[in-house]
Amino acid sequence: MFHLQAAIARMISGKIAEEIHETFHIADDLTEEKKLKPLKIKTNDSLVCLLNRLYARKRKQLKAREKLKNVEVEVEVEEVHVEDRAVDDLLLFINTGHEGTSR
Repeated sequence: MFHLQAAIARMISGKIAEEIHETFHIADDLTEEKKLKPLKIKTNDSLVCLLNRLYARKRKQLKAREKLKNVEVEVEVEEVHVEDRAVDDLLLFINTGHEGTSR
């Protein structure tokens, strides 16, 4: 069993998470927000504190981006124009033009 663990350790050594997922065909099912959860390590390590602050900033950016997407969708919906003229009226307008003469 130890040989298998050592072989796997050599395979993932120095790789980032995406490369490990590709190597072992593992689906990345974590959302971006779940990936940015703060580390719950009880330590005064400045690097952990810094990483948690960076994660918090990234979470705020994600939330702001989601709000912006929602606003853009609402604006698009408001700009939709529904034509309420009858098809015959539209054809008459197209065929006669705005001066009332036939083309």
